Amino acid sequence: MSSLLKIDDLVVEHRTPGRPVVRAVAGASLEVRAGEVVGLVGESGCGKSTLARAVVGLNRAASGSISFEGTPVTPLGLRRRTMTGVQMVFQDPYASLNPRRRVGDQIADGLRVAGDATSSPADLLERVGLPREFASRHPHEFSGGQRQRIAIARALAARPRLLIGDEPISALDASAQSQVATLMRDLAVSSGAGLLFISHDLSVVRLIADRIAVMYLGRIVEVGDTAEVWAEPRHPYTQALLGDPEAGRDGGAAGRAAGRRPRPGGPAAGVPVPSAVPAGDGRVPGQGAGVRAGRLLAARAVVTPPDPSQPSPDLRPVGGVREERTRPAVSVPVSGGDRLSAVRAGMAADGIDALVLRPSPDFRFLGGRGDGFLVVTMDGAAETADPRPYLPPGVRRVGVDPEMRVRELFGLAVDAELVPAAQVLAPLRLRKEPYEVAMVERAALAAESVLACAPELSWFGATERAMATRLRVLALEAGCEEVLSVRVTAGPGTAAPGSSASDRVINPGDALLVSLSARWDGYCAEVARVFAVAEPPEDYDAVYSVVVAARHAGMAAARPGVPAAAVAAAVAQAVDDSGYGRFAAPGAGRGVGLGADEGPRLRADDDTPLEAGMVLCLEPAIYVPDLFGARVADIVACTESGPRPLTTAPSSLPVLER
Repeated sequence: MSSLLKIDDLVVEHRTPGRPVVRAVAGASLEVRAGEVVGLVGESGCGKSTLARAVVGLNRAASGSISFEGTPVTPLGLRRRTMTGVQMVFQDPYASLNPRRRVGDQIADGLRVAGDATSSPADLLERVGLPREFASRHPHEFSGGQRQRIAIARALAARPRLLIGDEPISALDASAQSQVATLMRDLAVSSGAGLLFISHDLSVVRLIADRIAVMYLGRIVEVGDTAEVWAEPRHPYTQALLGDPEAGRDGGAAGRAAGRRPRPGGPAAGVPVPSAVPAGDGRVPGQGAGVRAGRLLAARAVVTPPDPSQPSPDLRPVGGVREERTRPAVSVPVSGGDRLSAVRAGMAADGIDALVLRPSPDFRFLGGRGDGFLVVTMDGAAETADPRPYLPPGVRRVGVDPEMRVRELFGLAVDAELVPAAQVLAPLRLRKEPYEVAMVERAALAAESVLACAPELSWFGATERAMATRLRVLALEAGCEEVLSVRVTAGPGTAAPGSSASDRVINPGDALLVSLSARWDGYCAEVARVFAVAEPPEDYDAVYSVVVAARHAGMAAARPGVPAAAVAAAVAQAVDDSGYGRFAAPGAGRGVGLGADEGPRLRADDDTPLEAGMVLCLEPAIYVPDLFGARVADIVACTESGPRPLTTAPSSLPVLER
């Protein structure tokens, strides 16, 4: 079958003045062939409807391409539509029909477009199972299911070669859903048209679709024959979605695992699954920045907790303790057998018999999801309100979390040496898995999008503190789970490293330094930008150029095998060569991930070799006492092929106009 529709690396963004850019579709690729039914599924807010609207020209693509029968799809004009071979059935049958016109007249519009002089609106109504006399009635005289059938008849009247159903059954009652879905399939297939059917109802999609495409976070993460995907889902998110019969409705399994509805365009909180599947196997397409065939798909999934009565060999309650207490512990789906094996190898090397963790980055690293304790021993792992029954007999050395309070440490009541768990876990957290890099990138892009709104905000006459509050609100609106810090300093205050917002008024001629550190679904990133208010102070342009050059030097040095100290040296050398060396900030950055400040440290005394999978916050800075400071912070991922910037500061100094 020939390809009717081809979507290649499509990006669609929603822009509102004064608000961060929302990337609803983030590099999606998909094909629909003639005579084929493709079901598109995914949780609410993942970008399904936005993708469908882009296909028919209602949404403009920011990048990527859409072609129908080899012809590029362009946004619809105001007066005339040239691409009539694609028709769409919308979600709401109450809003998609004109209430002032008879339904027969609305169907006749499609017949005129197709140049069909032999068929009548009554013929089309009959094809969708409605009486011919309904053509003379108005939309308000019909039920929801009848209206949707009329909408299908109107779409078919134009003789489309591709029919798109944007959740066409979600507003219908249960008795009408399967009837309308089956009707759309039969009519599309009998006419030789392709059908892209978007739905939350997985059982209906399974019934009518030849192939299924799974969408998550604006990307198509798995595509395959429906029976094959249902029998053997390969992507972790697909496994989670198909494992819950209500998945996809208001977040489904994803939302309930987190206790809240997933954010539109953002990942749902839950238990991370760091497994991924090869992008080049035909089922899971490689797509998006930095993801190509043969590499792992950068995505994160959520899973529901396993049945405690049937623990897997790697995830069983410790020490054979029976689950009969008032608040039973459950087996924790820690992040993969390889990670757990590495943790136990580190424990053995350090002579540690058990780890006891409280909610913290280390806790989340091992899959902890509640507010209790996580206990890991050589035999198993469990999350519980009381860690004592899970500690093995004769325990001699216990790794504890720095987040634990003194009373919690005493509450362990063990005659054992207590040591920091970080000595085992910190080295393992240095290198991120692909889904972790994707989460850091989400946090970084959210922070960057907020700071990109700076030129649209009213800075003149506002206080530093007021603008910091405004940016914090924008970050939360952008979907950030938590704002860790916002720093806004202006004028001479920018010359003090680490200074925070004050009640100083921002005035024309000020240097302005803004930084935002945020957490997205557990992962952290910081972005810092520099601005001039109305006009830059003397020499500020030159200082900014030096900082940007130092960032480029550090970026070029951030390659696998290079010591962290060498990256710091490259940054320092770029500043020294400019003559501002004595004003340079010590160090050039640090690692980020589950924590906002983790290894490696980009400074002269850290010889940790960089590895692919490390994610760094590169932050060169110059502070000239009593005058001004300039600091940019960007996130860069270290890959086998070299550094991949996840955010990028402007090459020239941005000026905020009045």
